[in-house]
Amino acid sequence: MKTYDIPKLTPEEVALPVSKYYTDYPLHYPNPLYSQLLKLGAMDPKDAIPVENCFDPETPDFMLCEQYLRDVQIHNTVEQQHLATFLPALYAEYKDKEKDAD
Repeated sequence: MKTYDIPKLTPEEVALPVSKYYTDYPLHYPNPLYSQLLKLGAMDPKDAIPVENCFDPETPDFMLCEQYLRDVQIHNTVEQQHLATFLPALYAEYKDKEKDAD
C-alpha cells in the first residue's frame, strides 16, 4: 500500500509539546472506498445531530473536556492507520462471500 513521505521534525519542532504525537509510523494513502467518501465533501450541516442530542445525560464529565476529545481524535487517527494496513485485504477476500462466511 502506498504511503506518504513524512519529513523529519526539525530541532525546533521536536522541542514543541505536540511533537510527542509525531510518530514514524507509515502514513498510508486512503483506500479506494475511503477516497470516494472524501471526494463527496463535507456533510450538509442541516443533517448533523443537534449539539443538545450529542451526549446522553449519563455521559461522564471527563468525556466532555477538550483533552479527552483530543485524545479520542489521536486514538482514532492511529487506529485508522492500523486498520488501513489489513482491511483492504480482508475486504478483497470476503467481498463476494456470504455474510456469515468464516
